[in-house]
Amino acid sequence: MSGGNPIFRAMETVDSKVASSETWKALEVERKVVHTTIRAYKHEAREDVRIIAHVQAAYRLQCHDGEGAWKTVTCRAGDACIVPPGRTVLMRWQLLQDEPMEHIHITLPLAAFRRHLDETWHGSEPDLYNLAQLAKPDPVITSAAVALVGAQKAGAGELYADCTAQYLIAHILAPKTVEAHGPLSVRQMDLVRDFVRAHLAGAITLDDLASQLSLSRFHFLRLFKQTTGVTPHQYVTQQRMEAAKYWLRTRRDSVASIGHMCGYTTAAHFSRAFRKHVGVSPSQYRASRARP
Repeated sequence: MSGGNPIFRAMETVDSKVASSETWKALEVERKVVHTTIRAYKHEAREDVRIIAHVQAAYRLQCHDGEGAWKTVTCRAGDACIVPPGRTVLMRWQLLQDEPMEHIHITLPLAAFRRHLDETWHGSEPDLYNLAQLAKPDPVITSAAVALVGAQKAGAGELYADCTAQYLIAHILAPKTVEAHGPLSVRQMDLVRDFVRAHLAGAITLDDLASQLSLSRFHFLRLFKQTTGVTPHQYVTQQRMEAAKYWLRTRRDSVASIGHMCGYTTAAHFSRAFRKHVGVSPSQYRASRARP
């Protein structure tokens, strides 16, 4: 998928420490500890499904599959990414803590998926290409990943690996039809907030926000209003205004530039929105906060 895309040609390889022992046939597992602050890592397209389980440290992750724009999320321990077959993905990250980043890579061959589908699946088969997942909380995957590393070091046999592979495949393919019914958790709100702050300069849609929590638009809208007392649109506007006020106080950029950083295409649009929500124009706000 990468082809001649300059994004992929400019990729640099990540430095990491890899802990592994005897290999299994049912799956592959690698533990990686990364100490670099900002690097890039390229997942070449392969005929298998790859899982990245995050087990230590918080960091900002950006992904690009050669098409469209970069996608940005904040990853924490307990999150998992899934890279489907046939997809080349470039990742780059910035550590948000002093401790190193630790993650575990699990590779599941397509033959294992085929066996699982032949034995257990009824109805139309899922499209494995649609399994892509970018940093979602998944304690099932992360706990299984940690157990796999320990079992491999202890010399567990092929049966252990095969059973774990089928367990992970069943979990990944399980229908995601259950919707939440209570208020959003602190963790879910953190995901929404981090996404909004990372994308202030661009358009942020209801679908974008709902997808961060794997919820439908309807359920996300209802639960978000129940949790915060405001609509997602109002929340995004609040975040834009808070960022604008901070940058007006701390930066020397023009009003138009700060407006653009907050997602407003013109200075006039930004000024109207700012005056509506803050009560004064951006220039007046900046002047009132200037130190004598």
